[in-house]
Amino acid sequence: MSTTMTTEMTRSKISVACSLGLMCSLFSVNAHAAPGYNNGATLPTSGSQTIYAVNEGVTANDGNDDSAALQAIIDGININNSASNKIIIKLPAGVINLHDEVHVDRSGIIIEGAGSDPATGTSVVINSWSPYGAASDGAPDFDKKYWPGFGAFRVETRLKHNNEQAYEGSINFHWKHGIEFDQTAAIGDSVLHLESNAADLFEVGDLIYVGAANDTAFLDLGEVPSAKRSNGHITTGHMRTQIFKVQAKNTSNDTITLDKPLEFDIPKTNSSGYKSRVMPVTAVEDVGFRDFHLTMDNAGTDCATYNTDEYDASSNPNGVKFRYQNVCPEDAIHGLIFKWAYNGWVENVNLEMVGSHPIVTEFAKNMTFLNNTLNGSWNKGAGGNGYFRGSKLYDSLIKNNDIKNVRHLTLQWSATGNVVEGNDLNADLNLHGGWERNNIIRNNTIKVPFEHRSWTDGAPGTGTWQPIWYASGDHATNWSGPTGPNNVFVNNTLEKALTAGAAITTWGLFDTPDVEYAFGWDGTNFKHLNVDGAPVETWTQEIAEDVYAQMPSSGVTTEGDVTPVVSYAVGDVIEAENHDEVIGTVTTTSVVGYVNKGDGMIYNNVNFADIKSIIFDISGVRSGHQVEIRKGSKTGTLLGTYITSPTGGWGSYEEREVVLSNTATGVDKLVIYVNSSVGGSGGVMNLDKITLSADTSDPTDPLDPPVGDCQTYTGSSKVEFDLTSSSCITFSSDLSSKNFAAWDSNANESCDFRGTISSVDGSGSLTVNANYAASSNLSGQTLQFSPNNGCQYIKIRAY
Repeated sequence: MSTTMTTEMTRSKISVACSLGLMCSLFSVNAHAAPGYNNGATLPTSGSQTIYAVNEGVTANDGNDDSAALQAIIDGININNSASNKIIIKLPAGVINLHDEVHVDRSGIIIEGAGSDPATGTSVVINSWSPYGAASDGAPDFDKKYWPGFGAFRVETRLKHNNEQAYEGSINFHWKHGIEFDQTAAIGDSVLHLESNAADLFEVGDLIYVGAANDTAFLDLGEVPSAKRSNGHITTGHMRTQIFKVQAKNTSNDTITLDKPLEFDIPKTNSSGYKSRVMPVTAVEDVGFRDFHLTMDNAGTDCATYNTDEYDASSNPNGVKFRYQNVCPEDAIHGLIFKWAYNGWVENVNLEMVGSHPIVTEFAKNMTFLNNTLNGSWNKGAGGNGYFRGSKLYDSLIKNNDIKNVRHLTLQWSATGNVVEGNDLNADLNLHGGWERNNIIRNNTIKVPFEHRSWTDGAPGTGTWQPIWYASGDHATNWSGPTGPNNVFVNNTLEKALTAGAAITTWGLFDTPDVEYAFGWDGTNFKHLNVDGAPVETWTQEIAEDVYAQMPSSGVTTEGDVTPVVSYAVGDVIEAENHDEVIGTVTTTSVVGYVNKGDGMIYNNVNFADIKSIIFDISGVRSGHQVEIRKGSKTGTLLGTYITSPTGGWGSYEEREVVLSNTATGVDKLVIYVNSSVGGSGGVMNLDKITLSADTSDPTDPLDPPVGDCQTYTGSSKVEFDLTSSSCITFSSDLSSKNFAAWDSNANESCDFRGTISSVDGSGSLTVNANYAASSNLSGQTLQFSPNNGCQYIKIRAY
């Protein structure tokens, strides 16, 4: 086939896909089909029957296990109950104890409490039965066929497949040995050609699972490194999955028609012989949870020695608020699990300190999670614990939830068609890997504290997590593979604290109002995130900045006016006191004063284009401190360095020009930071102005002050000088034939001069570390005085 014909077929296929509703350009905020329960329908509030749990043996506040009584209520409902026949199980107010998992395996069930406030409503308390062991990496160790583990409530069928009688729900994982494709399919197709007689296994209206093998073309598209392609989860997994409804079937040619087009290509097999497959889904439908509190009691568990407060190595080493570690993996019991679920919801449920995930999905479609509160988890470490986890989540809505102190809010493993909006988080919103795609994340508020960062070897790491996290490159392939195309962020408030103790402030990336940022998208097709054309290996602050600066070539395409706000550009003079943030502690008046080691100032919205040098209007009395000019943060790209030298006193301001060793582009933060480990003790500088200059033709040499600005010495008598007037002295004749001596001055009220005296226009220097010092080895006519303790006066003599 010719290249031209192949190209034309591709264009035709894309056109068909667009006409069928597949996203072929960026989302707009109103263009997405209604997600969530029953395609955006109002959540049910009534049913044909209400069962009052208190009348069926569920007794509040008695401290006894209520799981058996609650399970008996569910088991008493017809296993074939229609999803449209809503049955409400009403929980009493007070504390209800669960010592085992409750299986909600009938459709149409609503579990409703008396309110989500534990003081006045229903509080469901998990009393851990410690169902797991601990793996070598500290994660819960359990049979992965029961993935994702135990929960307080598990929405999943318990029907078993004949080949897997040991596992409840196994009817939905015999697909590994199931239905194959007779022909390949492509993105935009809605008709699937199956193996012989397979169409007879489906009926119109059935839910159907579709999974595509990870073939070479797909791995090439995702830039999966060659060294990782032999990993088991790559060779034998279906990274691309989706759940559809059967719209029609044709048994004569073994085809079925889907209710919407495919979002990915389907090969028959991959190079390892692993097959693409379909299967009918046995789903639990129309199950909802509403109006109760859910928590786990840590008494008597391995969590018992820990508390919910913030970790501090000295004052509270057992705090788990921002502890990203599994402190009790044996008790990592989830809150609410939806597995092979359809048209479900969770509304106004207060999930507080459960064992691991407060809410987790695993193959769930048309779910709504609305107005819930999620606060904390005992285990937030290795193995993927402590998430609001949207895994294999399709066409669902996560809206107006208050999500605090969990590890992440994730979309992962082929999650698609979801809308995440109006949520309030202090954890990152995380596209976790596995080809999630076509999701829109809008109007969320994400404020990440400095403490929200990875843990290594049982302690907090040095880096921080970003308000959004994106799975790319080599790093993501360790557990899945890259995130897929067209995940769009719009109108989110993204904030982050850059350093310990710093305020949470605007992140400044991917958050311009009314601009849509489509990740992994070039406007038509998937594009791997890249910097300078090379696929990114992971996601860090620096990589996020580079991807943002290089849009759209970096794999993020935008719609809307993305022109950044510019406060300063080349040629501008910044008044130092007009900083947007400070690092450490400084004093701000008409200047910035008392700037010491570890302190700094940050100026937002600086356009770095054409800036070749920066001129400080600065005062100080000490030498050898390192003032760093950086882009983005105090650990961002180093553009230049100024090594301090005295200006003549704290009140004597002079210009010091720093020619940048690295130039930059784009709009970002300008950071002026005093390195905390360079130079002696004491104050470093006061700063009045910062000039952004393109002119480097006449840089100022800070070690060569103009002779005319120096004080003068004539004769051979002992003379006292005030170093705040000028820190240099010019003699009437060359010092090479003279003895030079220096004494402390009684005019200094609380110090004695200590520091160095060096020749500016000759040779030699003198270190003053006692009340008297002298030298006959100086030459030249001008001496520079560099105190290291800020003393104002000194007496000298040359004879």
